[in-house]
Amino acid sequence: NIKIKSIMTKNPITVLPDLTVEETAEILLENKISGAPVVDDKGKVVGVITQTDIFKILISLTGVGKRGIQFAFQVENRPGSIREVADVIRNHGGRMASILSSYDNVSKGYRKVYIRMYDIDRHKLQKLQDDLRNTAELLYFADHRENLPKTYQE
Repeated sequence: NIKIKSIMTKNPITVLPDLTVEETAEILLENKISGAPVVDDKGKVVGVITQTDIFKILISLTGVGKRGIQFAFQVENRPGSIREVADVIRNHGGRMASILSSYDNVSKGYRKVYIRMYDIDRHKLQKLQDDLRNTAELLYFADHRENLPKTYQE
């Protein structure tokens, strides 16, 4: 017969509804919590945000639901460097589901770029990789075939 009031967090960390998903994720991570009440400017609880909600957004933003192929590059941090690799993909008939970039773990003057694409003829994949390597440093690629279930298969 344990009452909730005896185990609940009395002054929980809360977030405002107009924070971005990234800002909210940062708060959850910094405080090592898996969720937080969302409160309006009067302190009234209007919802709850959880890690699961953030995972759903991450999946949506990365385009992984489209399956396809993800390429990771290291490119110079200059105007047009992402467009150059995107143009190579487009020239091979690929369509992009997402483009993300990061400055984590790169040398000064560079950034990492992750492009998820689909609608590419996999018989021409080697030529695409060769053309991409001539444009930027290709770190890896992962082929997530559209016709496979979500679990890994050879």
